[in-house]
Amino acid sequence: MTNDDSRAASAGAADATTVAAYLAGDRSALAVIWDRYGDTLYDTAAAMTGNREDAADMVQDVFVLAAEKLGQLRDPTRLKPWLFAILRSEEHTSELQSPCNL
Repeated sequence: MTNDDSRAASAGAADATTVAAYLAGDRSALAVIWDRYGDTLYDTAAAMTGNREDAADMVQDVFVLAAEKLGQLRDPTRLKPWLFAILRSEEHTSELQSPCNL
């Protein structure tokens, strides 16, 4: 196992522990997820939209949806890719609802 593999496994295990804590009622676990992935999600959203305000709104929407649907995450070690999938979905939804597409 390479260093990158072991770091990914360690991050996945930490994510699984955090998801389990959230599902057990520890609402502060969502803040841990925010601290871990909020900036990266924002940077990605800003690059996708080219607009800082839209990016901030998208990331907020990602965390609202994650809080509502975290129990549906089948593999908690895959939290990061799951959050980014939600971000891509939000970006697609935003594109569909933009005034140019209405």
